[in-house]
Amino acid sequence: MPDGAGTRADDYPTLVQHAVSRYVGGQLLFSIIMGTTAGVALYVFGVLGIFPDGRKYAVGFGVFLGLMELIPYVGPFLGALPPILVALFTDPFSAVWVAVLFLGIQQLEGHVVAPQIFGHTLRINPLVVIFALLLGEQLYGVVGALMALPILSVLRETALYLSRHLT
Repeated sequence: MPDGAGTRADDYPTLVQHAVSRYVGGQLLFSIIMGTTAGVALYVFGVLGIFPDGRKYAVGFGVFLGLMELIPYVGPFLGALPPILVALFTDPFSAVWVAVLFLGIQQLEGHVVAPQIFGHTLRINPLVVIFALLLGEQLYGVVGALMALPILSVLRETALYLSRHLT
């Protein structure tokens, strides 16, 4: 890499570290938002009588889902299992509604929340985020999808650094 100006704001390794830390921060924010959304939705289901235990366990289920969201791909399914199982053992009909609720939350997550959050934290267009995830999964499967956003973030910082220092 070409030499920078010698400041921390123009040090390539520092810029790359900041890019990866923005990805981690985005992942934490994403998990908090999804856990909060699930907890509030389950509480509302409890108040409406669709899932009576939802009002009682909404905070616990929301925290659990938020933690599980840190595990890519299988985390959302693992996070949805406890409320669905509790609903299944209390009233099978309410289990269907809880499963539909989590399906809706996952659709909202994948199509709206994730691209917006990662687009903002990584400073990349949300459409590019979606395409990077799809390309990573297509080329290298689950591992490619896991690595797509951190690699995209580093590539963005590299391109910006090179555009400032190469003429």
